[in-house]
Amino acid sequence: MLEIILIVFLVNNLDKGLKAKGYVKTGMYKALFITAWFTGEILGGVLGYVSAGSFERGPITIGLLIGAAVGGFIGYTIVSSAPVVE
Repeated sequence: MLEIILIVFLVNNLDKGLKAKGYVKTGMYKALFITAWFTGEILGGVLGYVSAGSFERGPITIGLLIGAAVGGFIGYTIVSSAPVVE
């Protein structure tokens, strides 16, 4: 639940930043951020499973959290570095 609240907060923050840069339609950038977040989370879970060799909760959960953080950071960095529209 906290993850969803954080995603909503960051998407709203990105929306404000993109509108300040002159973007009118920000839906694709928001979708890019959310896709990067969940892709990182899924890949982190898979890597946690592979590193543990079985369905142990600890490594998979840690992999999910680290993957979500890395995916969210990459998505946020890409979206926030969008050029200014003139």
